[in-house]
Amino acid sequence: MLLDALYGLANREDVLEIRKSFSRSNLWEKRQIIRLIDSTFDEEEKRPWLKNIRQIESNELFLLETAEPIKLTKKKKR
Repeated sequence: MLLDALYGLANREDVLEIRKSFSRSNLWEKRQIIRLIDSTFDEEEKRPWLKNIRQIESNELFLLETAEPIKLTKKKKR
């Protein structure tokens, strides 16, 4: 619950410190850490870290979706 409460309140330094505990976290905490990183860091800063997470956690579909949602394409009307 603490990680969920930090969403929108944590600054960059806080999130960097929280990110260090990612490997020791359970699945729910990992999702929340990714959510914090996504809302705090810019695209260039978070992309390499998220790419690494996708390789390490490749069997966790919900975690992967949190890290980078699947982009749905709209069907073209004819």
